[in-house]
Amino acid sequence: LSSGINISNAQIIDNAVTPKFPVSPRRRLYIFLAAIAGVFGGVFAAFFVDYLDDTIKGQADVYSILGLPFLGLVPAAKGTGPLYITADPRSVMAESFRTIRTSVILSSVDKPPKVIVITSTFPKEGKTTIASNLAVAMAQMGERVLLIDADMRKPYIDKVFGVDNSIGISNVIARNSDFPDAVRTMPDFPNLSILPGGRIAPDPSELLSSSLMKDLLNGLRDRFDRIIIDSPPLNAVSDPLILSSLADSVIMVIWGGVTGRDVVKKSVQSLKGVNAKILGVVINNLAMSKRDGYQYYYSYYSYSEGKEIEKTV
Repeated sequence: LSSGINISNAQIIDNAVTPKFPVSPRRRLYIFLAAIAGVFGGVFAAFFVDYLDDTIKGQADVYSILGLPFLGLVPAAKGTGPLYITADPRSVMAESFRTIRTSVILSSVDKPPKVIVITSTFPKEGKTTIASNLAVAMAQMGERVLLIDADMRKPYIDKVFGVDNSIGISNVIARNSDFPDAVRTMPDFPNLSILPGGRIAPDPSELLSSSLMKDLLNGLRDRFDRIIIDSPPLNAVSDPLILSSLADSVIMVIWGGVTGRDVVKKSVQSLKGVNAKILGVVINNLAMSKRDGYQYYYSYYSYSEGKEIEKTV
């Protein structure tokens, strides 16, 4: 009986009241703090990612970082290539090359460049695609155009147009063949002639720097309205520097969002070091978004067979 009796000096003064709202967690406060942290964290992350991204991504980068004219932008490939300008003349790809053509023509109204070298910093940035489509675009205007494949180590123009590469510019410079035997006329592309790379030369730099190459270009100036030269990349060999000294201007091709700013700056400085006239920059293979405005391109086309052309971008 004694063990069952609880003796305590505590007294109940007031009974506890069950709260109507939970004491924890404080949802409104936590949601507010999470929103603030998310906004500032997202802004910080965006600036940090942009700081780490040192690539050339658009027209503003060309002006501010390189200080060069912007000739045009080719979006990421859509459709059948590499001759996009003829595969689908109404496509955004085709229009981008026509825009580059216009920029080149208007770059110097008084004395437009006749001999143009197209190069890039690294391989596979699209210089051959730009050169080929630009040559076709120039020929479509009625100009007599000669496209020269000066990349004697890895010629590719012959594969783009499906021509024989057994005789080309290397054979002409080495005096193993005459120019009429090496040049290819293109029935499907009026006004366009092609001089392929030809035999793989043991020392292309020596051939390109020879007086024969200079005499060849001087002789071709009177026969053609425009001479477009597809050269090797700058980071690989010195051939583009040699060709740029013989040409009227140089076009730099940059893979948008991939090629770094520092390496492009070095390429530009190397061209300026030989007093090359850089006509401008073409950004190639850049992934486009809706805010870039290309999706509105097709609105300018007329109806075809009673049906409006569908938007593809």
